[in-house]
Amino acid sequence: MNFAAWNVRGINKAPHQKELQSFISVNNVHFMGILETKVKSDKAPIISKKVKKEWKWLFNYTHHYNGRVWVGWNPEFWDISLHSMTSQVITCNAVFLEKNLTFLVSFIYAHNDAVDRAPLWDYCLNLSSTSSPWCLLGDFNCVTNLSEISGGREHFTPDMQAFQDCLANCGLDRVRTVGDIFTWSNKRLLNPVFKCLDRMVANGAWFNLFTEGNSQDFFEVVDKAWSKPCTGNSYARFACKLKELKVLLRQFNKDHGNVSSNVSTARANLEEFQLNMLNTEDASLLSVENNLIKDLNLALAEEESLFLQKSRVKWMGLGDGNNSFFHQQCKAHWNRNKILVLQDESGTMVHGQQLCADVAVRYFQQLLGP
Repeated sequence: MNFAAWNVRGINKAPHQKELQSFISVNNVHFMGILETKVKSDKAPIISKKVKKEWKWLFNYTHHYNGRVWVGWNPEFWDISLHSMTSQVITCNAVFLEKNLTFLVSFIYAHNDAVDRAPLWDYCLNLSSTSSPWCLLGDFNCVTNLSEISGGREHFTPDMQAFQDCLANCGLDRVRTVGDIFTWSNKRLLNPVFKCLDRMVANGAWFNLFTEGNSQDFFEVVDKAWSKPCTGNSYARFACKLKELKVLLRQFNKDHGNVSSNVSTARANLEEFQLNMLNTEDASLLSVENNLIKDLNLALAEEESLFLQKSRVKWMGLGDGNNSFFHQQCKAHWNRNKILVLQDESGTMVHGQQLCADVAVRYFQQLLGP
């Protein structure tokens, strides 16, 4: 099941249409949100059919003269109906026919101005009461924190806070992706700026629907600690098990990568490279520096996530009970850490839990023996 959103920045010209057709074909996409087409309303039926003749289409020209969002789908694979639309979003009721999966999809192209974006956050909040699996993807034209910016004047702004509040109040968490997190740049060779403006987020019901596995290794650690014999009264036995669990989880964290150590390493690599750059004006080195900055930002984001979990701000009020908040956070945590794609021994990229598991098993069998 593949669907996508892409800010194409114009498809009036034939080469741009062919590029879009190629993307759809290569990625086997049959349901897609196309953003910033720059196509006038009278030409939309003609150009959309040039892109995919057999597809059906929705446009939001009734809410914005420029038709900022298009949605197209192949009716052989999808049953799509309009839920609602504004100048910044088209939300669809989607049914993937092959597996009879039903959910809501919102394709987003947010306005550039923070004031104009505000109605989008209100729209999302109103829709968040749905019990259906719901995902939102596209160009939000805003970042949530400084780790999603590289270069330029970096400072936390009110519109970042508004975006953060929207995600938190709607119960939305980022769907993990592969590839570069920075999806926009100002294209400058000197003082380039990179931002993460495009993303996919989803609610707890979405993660429940599409969770392909569980944290079995984590549960095994917990089970090992909890099965240790302890003496004394109930409180003493409980404290004993927690102490044992703390030791095992500390080792578990080291085995799965030390977050703080990753930050130190990434920062040291960047500082060493920047010191060596002082005596050169080679513009090509900027790309190397940008990659090191991205590595540091990613490590900082992971460390920030760990510290947020340790702070237990929400857990104090919500997480101690066996409630929906607890389960939603577990699903979101699993989503952020799952493996989406692996390269097998022949160099082919494989997707999906079972295929990735098979590749991993073969690799370690060859490495360690049966």
